[in-house]
Amino acid sequence: MKIKILFALTILGAIAAFGIVLNSGKKIQADPKTSPSYIELSFSLPAGYQFTQSSPYQLSCESENPDIVKLSRHCGENFSPLHPPYPIAFRGNPGETNVKLTGVFYYCHQETQMCFYDTFETSFPVVVKNHAPSVISRTWDIQPKRISEP
Repeated sequence: MKIKILFALTILGAIAAFGIVLNSGKKIQADPKTSPSYIELSFSLPAGYQFTQSSPYQLSCESENPDIVKLSRHCGENFSPLHPPYPIAFRGNPGETNVKLTGVFYYCHQETQMCFYDTFETSFPVVVKNHAPSVISRTWDIQPKRISEP
């Protein structure tokens, strides 16, 4: 009886190994309905400004139409403009909608060494042409409020 069980397990192991060898050359395609798309967000400040280290940056994300662009509930977690691009995952269905981002940014003017924080908003259209995952690169130009000259 033990020999029959051992023989059966050996056969099953050989069949499994043979299946792995047969499938090892095939590329596995991402399933468009389960693979997310991404907005890769980069940031720019005018010359003479820089983002500050170790600041409590904040980001909130909103889609005008979640049926077209459903943003990840994790958007804004571990947000920092210091190591771009910042990925924002979303699931897309064909169509066009606007995405609105609101962020709290901390920055310093290098010449005067004055540091500030402000809330900035941006909105941009997102077009989803099919269900396939895509990557959308976007640069957010942060325009600080003017510093009063002495």
